[in-house]
Amino acid sequence: MNVYPWVKNYHGQVLILSTLFLFCVGGLYNIPFGLLALLGLYNLIRKPVVIAEDENYRLVTILFLCFWIPMVLSLADAEAPGHSARTVIAYTHFYFAGLYIIVLLKNLPVRRDVQIGTFVILTIWAIDAFIQYLAGVNLLGKPAIGNQLTGMFYPKMRVGLVLAVFLPVYLGFVLTYSGKNKWLWLLLIPLFVVIIFSNKRSAWLMAILGLSACGLYLCLRDGMRIFKKFAVPALVVITVAAAFIVNDEAFRSHVKRTAGLASNDYELMDIATSRRMSLWSTSMSIFSDHWLNGIGPRGFRHVYLEYANPDNFFVQEGRRGQTHPHLFVMEIATETGIVGLTGIIFFWLFFLWKFGSVWRKYDVLQMAWLLSGMVAFFPLNAHFAFYGTFWSSVSWLILAIAMGMANFSTNGRSEERQQG
Repeated sequence: MNVYPWVKNYHGQVLILSTLFLFCVGGLYNIPFGLLALLGLYNLIRKPVVIAEDENYRLVTILFLCFWIPMVLSLADAEAPGHSARTVIAYTHFYFAGLYIIVLLKNLPVRRDVQIGTFVILTIWAIDAFIQYLAGVNLLGKPAIGNQLTGMFYPKMRVGLVLAVFLPVYLGFVLTYSGKNKWLWLLLIPLFVVIIFSNKRSAWLMAILGLSACGLYLCLRDGMRIFKKFAVPALVVITVAAAFIVNDEAFRSHVKRTAGLASNDYELMDIATSRRMSLWSTSMSIFSDHWLNGIGPRGFRHVYLEYANPDNFFVQEGRRGQTHPHLFVMEIATETGIVGLTGIIFFWLFFLWKFGSVWRKYDVLQMAWLLSGMVAFFPLNAHFAFYGTFWSSVSWLILAIAMGMANFSTNGRSEERQQG
């Protein structure tokens, strides 16, 4: 049996979608993502001139360097040189994988398969965690942890965060294909319920950001027509999701604790932010001593005890602190300094300038990937480590797919079916 034609035609879809799906299974996502990186590196060695010739490659190169150059410069004063150097070297595989993903998505069937496959995977995760919310265990018999859903990500409490960052993509798919398939709107109910009852405030922030960006884009594109077209199904989804919310005591308790953010009491604010105030104050102390180029990527854990106050929550009872500040902008400032902050400013300037100049030329699903990319790199995200493997993998996978879907080189609309 000759498997070469199958591998040639479908290896791209398999590698991209298996990377996405394996985010729920420990670190196994590194295997397909690593293969994408090797293929990207091979292509680059074989045709290095392609970077200068293709606008997609130039743009992803610029965006990558906005983060990677500050990481390299931070090594000069790294507090944990070995750990930081490994992080800097490993970070390059996101770039090489991104190059190859852009190559793959030039093929329309691959693009279509990735869109459909992504929607199916997100739907499986959402329905599985929704069943966990209703029945106490998911389809694999795994329970929630406390009042936080885990779904297929068990024992990690990541399902709400990952679904939240992909919310624009999911919504874009529903808007695109709901013309002849009205039932697709119903799938938004488990998605929203899982994001809400993951009881992760970072997931709520990303969901609000994603919905706001989608709403702004649709209003700019369609004006008031968007409300007439989708008012009824949107109202149904909101009503059903609200019915779950008002009957959940754990959610109301979580919201009540969050209200402490409006207090002037440091302790209440620290509790309301899940003790992040303790992390941020330590981060500021580190930054004040290493303001130029920081302490090196992933160095936060290595100096936490040195800079934390004696009454810091994370050093009480013999604890040794945290691995990162739980706020992207603070992590960048602490570990790569002013140089890193300059890099993220340039990243957003390039990002917004480029996408702002072309948004009218692309369809809903293309723009949805770009909006998910914005959410993934939002500087006020307060969940995973910005330089950590997991969220870097999620973010760069989304951004690479967004580049491929937008296809700046052709600078035109995709051939995908337009909004129904």
